[in-house]
Amino acid sequence: MRSSDIYVLLSKKYEIENEVVKNLIDDYFNFIVLALKEKGKFTRSRFGSFRVYQTKDKRVVYNVHTGEKYLAPGIKIISFKPSLHLKKAINEEGEG
Repeated sequence: MRSSDIYVLLSKKYEIENEVVKNLIDDYFNFIVLALKEKGKFTRSRFGSFRVYQTKDKRVVYNVHTGEKYLAPGIKIISFKPSLHLKKAINEEGEG
């Protein structure tokens, strides 16, 4: 499902203009990004939690074309852990 499909579904369900729905969803995700940058975590009950963690500082990587080795710096990764409520909702939906 594309984001444009989500905008259309929500605008029909709640009888709101498509552009308003788009702005609300975009603002919400921008808020999540801001929280991850500032605090390194974001939790929404009944949905799940996002966390930022740093990979190992330096690691040896290989260029598969030249066989050359070099050190790559660590990077920040975002992980998502769904809530039990979300897991249950998805599993019940799939069974029916």
